[in-house]
Amino acid sequence: MLLQLPQEILELLVYKLHQDELVHLSQTCRYLKTIIQPRLFHSISIDSSPKFFLETTSALTDFQESFNLVQIDDKLIRQVNISSIYNLKLFFRKMIDDKELAGFIKSFNVEKLPDIPDLEILDYLGMCLPLMTNLQRFNWNHDSCPISMDMLKNNLKVMSVNGNITNTTNRNLKEGVVTSRIHISSQFEKLTLKNIDLKGYCCQFPSLKSLAIENCTNEIDFLNSLDSPYLDNLSLSITSDGFEERDAKISNYHIFNNLKSIKLSINTLDQCFNQSLLENILTNLNHNTLLRLEINSQRFTNFNNVKQFKHLKYLKVSILQNDIYRLLSNLNQSITVISLDIVEKMNERRNCFLISPEYWNYSTKLRDENLLTFTDFTLEYNRKLHNLKWIRYNTTTINNDSSSFKIVLKSHQNKSIS
Repeated sequence: MLLQLPQEILELLVYKLHQDELVHLSQTCRYLKTIIQPRLFHSISIDSSPKFFLETTSALTDFQESFNLVQIDDKLIRQVNISSIYNLKLFFRKMIDDKELAGFIKSFNVEKLPDIPDLEILDYLGMCLPLMTNLQRFNWNHDSCPISMDMLKNNLKVMSVNGNITNTTNRNLKEGVVTSRIHISSQFEKLTLKNIDLKGYCCQFPSLKSLAIENCTNEIDFLNSLDSPYLDNLSLSITSDGFEERDAKISNYHIFNNLKSIKLSINTLDQCFNQSLLENILTNLNHNTLLRLEINSQRFTNFNNVKQFKHLKYLKVSILQNDIYRLLSNLNQSITVISLDIVEKMNERRNCFLISPEYWNYSTKLRDENLLTFTDFTLEYNRKLHNLKWIRYNTTTINNDSSSFKIVLKSHQNKSIS
C-alpha cells in the first residue's frame, strides 16, 4: 500500500512517524529505506536522562513529543533520540563506514551523554564532525567537557552553536555562545553569554532576538546599556557569586517592550535583593506581548504581577503547595500550560527512619496520596481556566529527597500520568 503512494506523499508521512516506526519500515523494504534514512539522520539528539514516569500513555507521549522538535529550514522536525552507549557507538561507526549518512545530519544535539569516557567521545567527534557537511545546528550541553569551536572549522554551514563551547569566533553565525571577552559580531540573532565580566562590554546588537546571560558579572549594567530593539526572548541568571551592587535596578525599559518570553533565575544570598529585582522586572514587562514566563527562585509570591499579563500562555514557577489555589485566582484565561515546582518542606514524619518494608509501603502510599491531591488541583484549574491544556507538578522532597516525584496531567481529558 505504501509503495503505491507518490514519493512526495511518502516523504511527508516519514516526517510524522516516530523513530521506532521508521526503523521498522526501513528494515522491511529497500525502497522505503532510501527515503527513511535521510529522515533518521536529519536531526540527532543524544540524551540518556532517566525517565521519571512509571507508565507510558498516549497523553504522556503527546506531552513528551512536544519538547522533541527542532526547527530546520523553516520546518519543525522531530529529533531521533539516542540514549544508550551501544546505540551511540553504533551511530558513530555507521557514519565512519558510510560517509554519506553524515551528510544527512543538519542538527546535532547533546543533552546528556551515556556512560562513555570524554576522551572517547571527543575522538568520535573528531572523526565524524568533518563528515557532517550539511550541519546547521550544534548543541553541546555536556558540562564536564567543554569543546572548542575549532572542532567545527570544517562545518561551513553551521549557523547555530549553543552549550558548553569555548573560543567562539567571528564566523557567519546567527546563534552562538560567548565565554570570553572577544569582539562579538552585531549580526547575532541568538546569543548566550557565559562566565564573563560584562562591564563596558559591547551592547549594540540591532538584529538580536534572543539573549541568555549565565553566571556573568555586571549583568544589570550590561542590560541598561543594551540596544536591541527586536529582542523578544530573554534568559537572565544571577547568583550570589555574580552580583555585587545590591541596590541596582534595570532602568532600560526599552528591552522589555517586545519581550514574548522571559526566564529569570535570581538566587543570591540576599533575599531582599532577589525580591526587589524580580519585582522591578515584572513591573516593567510589557503586559500585552508576554506569552511565556519562567521564574526559578526559592519561592514565588508575586501573584498580583502575573494577573497583569493578559495574553500569557506558559507559566513556570516554584511555589508552596498551600499557594496553588492562590495562584489560580490570579491567572487569566489565556493560560494553556502551567508547570509548578513544589517547594514544600518535608515534615518530621517524612524524615523518620523506617525499616525497609515500612519505608516502601509508606513511599507508595505517599505517592498515591499526592497523585490524588494534585488531581484535585488540576480539576479545579481545569474548571476555571477554559484554555488550559497541560499542568505539570514536580517536587524533589518526597522519599527523603532520594528521587523526583513528577506528575503530568492533560487537563481537558482529566487523565493523570505519574
